[in-house]
Amino acid sequence: EVDVIFYVDNSGSVDNTEFDGMSTSIRNVVDYLMPAAGGIVRAAVVHYGSPAESWESNIYLESDFTDDPAVVKGFARRTGDLGIEDYAAESLILVGDALDGVANPHIISPQKRLTRRPGVPLVVFFFTDAGRQWWGTSVVLPAGAPDVFQPWNDFKSKRGAKFVSVLVPWAPGQNETVHAAAAIASVGGDYTGAIDPNPYDPEGDGVLPRWNFSASFVLSGNEIQRIAEGICHLGKPVLSTTLMARSSDATWRT
Repeated sequence: EVDVIFYVDNSGSVDNTEFDGMSTSIRNVVDYLMPAAGGIVRAAVVHYGSPAESWESNIYLESDFTDDPAVVKGFARRTGDLGIEDYAAESLILVGDALDGVANPHIISPQKRLTRRPGVPLVVFFFTDAGRQWWGTSVVLPAGAPDVFQPWNDFKSKRGAKFVSVLVPWAPGQNETVHAAAAIASVGGDYTGAIDPNPYDPEGDGVLPRWNFSASFVLSGNEIQRIAEGICHLGKPVLSTTLMARSSDATWRT
């Protein structure tokens, strides 16, 4: 059993082509994971954003965790509701409130809670084009914080979360952003490039490889299969069996 969150940047720097790429990946992951698992995998889409010139983050929950692929795939863009800026780390704190059932006015959707199953692994797919730490766009807390990765590290240590980072910088040459995304991502996968120092990372500071992707928002069939094989080891043996059987489908190996 696994609960999955698709955590999606809705800021103004994400153009429609990029959002369509994120959406394609989410729907392809759902098509790969959920029908094969027979209800063992549940998922929810969570959007985040912030009003212009504001540090106040918002999130929008499309639904509670569900095992219905059609519900998960039926999401829409929410930039008009959330705002055009993005603070991923701060917004993740709001996702924690939704998981804990804590009322927060910055959870602006009709759905207010994410009801996680006790003891079930949590996997978060993080989609963004954000800068590392700029005004109006960031993936870490402001400089000067004792631990700029604290919300991400807390999810790992306190919730047992595993992260898959899909970060394609909005401008060329933003290597520091890719390195930060690598420090957020969980150990595994194929990324062996540079990585930000993260001395409080429960999975180990600088440990490689990582589940970090930066070439495209559209994950390939091979990439989805590799991620699914990693996820299956988090769940019960029946999940491993069903997803490994699914991986024999050659249409995913492109």
